[in-house]
Amino acid sequence: STQSTWGTSYVNGPLRMTRSAMLMLVMGISTALLAIMFAAAYRALQPPPVDTADAARTQWFHDAKFGIFMHWGLYTVPAYAPRSVSESFHSDMDVFFKENPYAEWYWNSMRMPGSPTQQFHEDTYRGKTYRDFVPMFEDESRKWNASALAEQFASFGARYVVQVTKHHDGYVMYNTSVPHPDLQYRNWHTTRDFVGEMAAAVRARGLRFGVYYSGGPDWSINTEVVTSPASMLRSIPQSPEYVAYITQHWRELIARYRPAVLWNDIGAPELLDRAQLFAHYTDLVPDGLMNDRFTAIHPPSTAWPALSDSIINWLAKYATQPDSLLSRYMRASGLKGCCYSFETPEFTGMTHTTPYKWETCRGLGFGFGYNRIETADDVMTLAQLVGLLVDVVSKNGNLLLNPAITADGRIPESQATVLRGLGQWLGAHGEAIYGTSSCQHSDFSSNYADGYTSLGQIVRFTCKYDAAANRTSLYVIVVVGGSRQSVSRLPPQLQLKHPRVQLRDGVDHKTVDLIRLGGAHEGLHSHTTAVPLHWSFEKSQEGVRKNGGAHHLTWSTGCAAPETSNRNANLPNANHAASINSCEPDASPALVFAFTMRGTEIPFQFVRF
Repeated sequence: STQSTWGTSYVNGPLRMTRSAMLMLVMGISTALLAIMFAAAYRALQPPPVDTADAARTQWFHDAKFGIFMHWGLYTVPAYAPRSVSESFHSDMDVFFKENPYAEWYWNSMRMPGSPTQQFHEDTYRGKTYRDFVPMFEDESRKWNASALAEQFASFGARYVVQVTKHHDGYVMYNTSVPHPDLQYRNWHTTRDFVGEMAAAVRARGLRFGVYYSGGPDWSINTEVVTSPASMLRSIPQSPEYVAYITQHWRELIARYRPAVLWNDIGAPELLDRAQLFAHYTDLVPDGLMNDRFTAIHPPSTAWPALSDSIINWLAKYATQPDSLLSRYMRASGLKGCCYSFETPEFTGMTHTTPYKWETCRGLGFGFGYNRIETADDVMTLAQLVGLLVDVVSKNGNLLLNPAITADGRIPESQATVLRGLGQWLGAHGEAIYGTSSCQHSDFSSNYADGYTSLGQIVRFTCKYDAAANRTSLYVIVVVGGSRQSVSRLPPQLQLKHPRVQLRDGVDHKTVDLIRLGGAHEGLHSHTTAVPLHWSFEKSQEGVRKNGGAHHLTWSTGCAAPETSNRNANLPNANHAASINSCEPDASPALVFAFTMRGTEIPFQFVRF
């Protein structure tokens, strides 16, 4: 009996304790995980600290705003990729890699079974390998003229140029002295120094010069076909020989060209000593910058490959979205790595102003490299391009724009026309772009950067302090072609719909001057002699109800009314000499109005309700 009772107690007691302990353990783990997730989310929502010393060192980059990306290499010979939307990389990566719109990925895409590029290659270059493009490229590139391209880049309004020196195909675009690890690719580089020629031509025109280098994938070393984000990480060689190879290349690029930017792509092997490379670089180029793509890549696990790949593919979808919670956590926790000075979203941007510097990169079409099947309809319009630049700059970003360049060094006319238009617009309105800052840094839950007119045109804001004149300007940029509704021309007056813009306390509106920027080619006087325009604040009843008393800013545009110029007579100080054509969307993709006053503060404030 005693044994039986003891046995019952022995069997049931510990089991009851085990179930209870297990329940407590599960609850404890769940609570800990929730706490970790909450802490991670909280940390992700906090903007990273701004390094003021680094900000001073990189001021040239902040002021430049607009640069040219230059993807040019063997891939410009076949010059093919499907005409699909590049933004699919952020939504459906399976589709993206199979129907990759990036012509510079040709070597990978042509090896992917069932891809449009593989079919194109079989139809067009049956029996030829990617290496067979080398003599074709050498023949075409004899016509390439660095001086002519640099002259175009300067006329487009660019302030710096970043040239691809080695893309994922591993082909080096200058006469490198670093031997390739694989003897069959010992001549996998040009004999002509295209990088040196471009660096000299760009700098002769007062532009900065940077270099792009693929420190991640190199298909001449690891031939695995990239079909997903996980396989892309696996394709990054991790051997000590490869680490030595790319380290020698980086040091060679720094020694030869003293680049203003080191622009790496798709991470780098774990063993690469980033801190040492950066220290060596800044010793030789004190104001040089590194981008955020030097991240140490750990190869995916081979123990549970299917599970590992699924997790990586899922995470990659959010890691490439700069506003996602995952991206914010990586930024705040330091997972993006050390040493970088700016972030690099691709074919996307920010929805808010940021305290940290960023640079969005994209082409005018679906990719970066020249694509023979892209048409003029696939190219951004001038209004879209100006609208993009204005949006990026207003949120503390730079635009690194890639015009397609053919194997013989030409920019297709459909793209060159748009870029010349951008250069003309910047020539008349660059004061509101170059050297400006975001007017207000927002947190991640509020957006102070975006505004609209009463007609629906997109409005963005930039600010600048002129120390010599002791004046501060708020530039209100109206993207005429970015309307939510069809607008054939601007009216004599515009009203800003932005509930967070108010006149700063203590500011007398009579001390604030309003002028419209513009060049003589628009039919306007130079902004230095333009007649001031009329402006006023009006109380918004809607604003009173919703947020305690917002005002709407109303100002004259200097535009004549469509039916009669006499309608402008009721606007004090309106510039009646403004040409009617200058108010047409086709004539000016965006108009700029400068509100200026003495002192270091802008006349308006962006308030949160």
